[in-house]
Amino acid sequence: MLDHEFDLLLKRLDKTRGDKCTFFAFANTVATKQGLRPGMEEGQGWLGIKFQVHPHGDPSTIIIHARLLDWETPRQQEAVGILGVNLIHGAFYHQTDPVSLIGLLLRRPHQPAAEVDMIKFSGPAFTGVD
Repeated sequence: MLDHEFDLLLKRLDKTRGDKCTFFAFANTVATKQGLRPGMEEGQGWLGIKFQVHPHGDPSTIIIHARLLDWETPRQQEAVGILGVNLIHGAFYHQTDPVSLIGLLLRRPHQPAAEVDMIKFSGPAFTGVD
């Protein structure tokens, strides 16, 4: 989905705005679980951003997998929203420091309602990041 949305952005906007803008696409796929019942799995989801650091630059990508630790759907939705906003902010303002970016992902005022158990950095913004 990220590739498709990012390619659409470039197709539609690169000629008119590409010299002065950078583009990004964000997507998530999440399954929430409600209620604590025997045998019920926790919620989980994938979130990703594909973005340019410079106009007309090759895109970089960050993909994360998160486990949702709360059993109430509204709190899971809030946790996914916080993760998404922090991922977008981190991609644009902390891409030069991936350790800082990882710490930013779960920054929230209360107990963590999500746990990031996988993160993948790729592209020119993350050359040398393992």
